[in-house]
Amino acid sequence: MKLKTLANEIRKKKQKYPRRYYGGMYFLGHTHNSDGGDIGGDGGGGDSGGMEESKISAPYVIDVEDNNIDDTRMPDVLKFTDFIYDKLGIKNPVNITMTDDREKHGLKTLAHFNNDDSKCVVYSKNRNMADILRSIAHELVHKSQFERGQIGDKPVQDIGGPIEDEANAVAGQLVKEFGYKNPGIFE
Repeated sequence: MKLKTLANEIRKKKQKYPRRYYGGMYFLGHTHNSDGGDIGGDGGGGDSGGMEESKISAPYVIDVEDNNIDDTRMPDVLKFTDFIYDKLGIKNPVNITMTDDREKHGLKTLAHFNNDDSKCVVYSKNRNMADILRSIAHELVHKSQFERGQIGDKPVQDIGGPIEDEANAVAGQLVKEFGYKNPGIFE
């Protein structure tokens, strides 16, 4: 076995998949994974630090099932998701799954949001980070549209139409704005 192949096999065995990350202002910007490993700050642990609950955005959870997304990229994803929650004023929690298996989640496109269970699934295999973030933003715009009452019980036009056009436009704007301060997402 070639040394490079052996090293990759060892690396894969050491990684823990799926991985779970917690975020949102509920944790005062401190995020951590399920193993207690801190990704920034003191780990938060959900302590509001004396802030009023009404001033705290809803938390979110990101499950990573994709072996192509390594832990060094997750701070960008978490920071971006905090940014989106703030910009869109999302009030309720969302569970985001980043996956390399579209079939497992029934994805026909690159991402989907289901308001019934507040779950967002994003296909992330072999995609540029900015494109993954654009998909997250697009689906969270839909979450915001539900919260604002723009989307009701009737089916939404899947291609074009005011709801989908807004999600596409706003997602692109948010990625660009975030990218100006975080240019590493474009690498």
